[in-house]
Amino acid sequence: DEIVDHISTIKHDNNFSNLRVTDNKGNIVFNELTYEKLAKRVVLSDLYGNYVGYYFAREVFDFLGKRNTERSRVDSLLTVSIVAKKYICIDLGDKETLHKKMEKVIYLFLDGKLIDASVSVTELYRKYRISQYKAMNNYRLNKLSKNGYSFLHGEKAVELVLSRGHGTAGDYKLE
Repeated sequence: DEIVDHISTIKHDNNFSNLRVTDNKGNIVFNELTYEKLAKRVVLSDLYGNYVGYYFAREVFDFLGKRNTERSRVDSLLTVSIVAKKYICIDLGDKETLHKKMEKVIYLFLDGKLIDASVSVTELYRKYRISQYKAMNNYRLNKLSKNGYSFLHGEKAVELVLSRGHGTAGDYKLE
């Protein structure tokens, strides 16, 4: 059950001062550098970019009620734009990535007011019983209408969402 632990977590550094004999638990739990790498946290936000929490990857998967087949790896959460069609994961303080991921979201406005967000136009027009023709036309226009429904996405949509006080996840800092 013994393994050789690279204390610095650099696998090709085989200097004796960087090696120690331990077991698997000792490698993961008692080597702070290994633990930090495995226990990296992410900021979780809703589709509006609002802060939901600061979690370890395994906690995000638990929060979502999903079984994690990738052993709670942070990179599996950070590489996708939208997680479980409802959330965005970013590194701490990474506003730019938050905004880029928010550009993939479709925001629904009614008479200029933000009322919903989704990754699917179809979901929104069914939920609000908007004709498919009208919804798709408005989605293609990608303009804010003062009267009626507007489906917005992309950079301009994110600017509007942020101007309404959303996007707080990018500002989250550890206390």
